[in-house]
Amino acid sequence: MISGTLLWDVLNKVNEIRFDKSEEVNLLSTLYESMLKEMRDAAGDSGEFYTPRPVVRFMVQVMNPQYV
Repeated sequence: MISGTLLWDVLNKVNEIRFDKSEEVNLLSTLYESMLKEMRDAAGDSGEFYTPRPVVRFMVQVMNPQYV
């Protein structure tokens, strides 16, 4: 993210998503997959990219996995 303001806008949009509606979950999935494709294409011949650690930490925190 180039700007904190852009990140804030994205987070606000994600916060509006109703995860109990399959069409909204499908839309988010499509968006995520297209972002991954763009990152892959931007990586050139190496085709490598990674999810930044802060994003992984955030995803784990939000999902709150429970060990049994």
